[in-house]
Amino acid sequence: MLVIRHGQTEYNVKGLVQGQKDIPLNANGRDQARTLANQLQPYHIVKIFASPLVRAKATAEIIQDVLGLYRKVPFIVDPALMERDFKPFEGKALKDLSENELAFLRHLDETEIEGVEPLPEFTSRVLGFFERIRHVEAPGLQLDDCVLVVTHMGVLRLVFSSILNVSVKNRSSNCMVNEIIVDQDEFRLVENDEDVSW
Repeated sequence: MLVIRHGQTEYNVKGLVQGQKDIPLNANGRDQARTLANQLQPYHIVKIFASPLVRAKATAEIIQDVLGLYRKVPFIVDPALMERDFKPFEGKALKDLSENELAFLRHLDETEIEGVEPLPEFTSRVLGFFERIRHVEAPGLQLDDCVLVVTHMGVLRLVFSSILNVSVKNRSSNCMVNEIIVDQDEFRLVENDEDVSW
């Protein structure tokens, strides 16, 4: 499984909180997706999953187009891959937030804030998606088959901390590839030719 964060948006450039605000890719984000697609040529991608938010969906569509996979592999838009809803913070500059607000956004904080998707709900939908991959999708795949997942920073943060037990730091840039081996017993992050297992 290849898990990537969407390409760059103007909100990324300006340091604004996106959450579920539907912000499109900027020109650089579209270029990042095309460049990434060329790097993915060696992989045998058999299915693409994307968040319905336009920045992730467009990233996946560009990759699909560059790889010539349009109508050749299933393309599934899955709401489980959406970013966490940060409604009261969305559109605000990170530099203008308090230290406590920044800590809340950057960590999987269970503090309940009105308008923010509760962490247990976010965790349930995201981990539910990855469990479906492991128990429903993976058993039907051949050894060299690959599933592409295009999602968001908050989802990556949750996957890395809760499933892989490693830090998301240095693994979450726009259009960065995270290769995860999936079998019925575990997820393993491929890291410098070594697996980090969970």
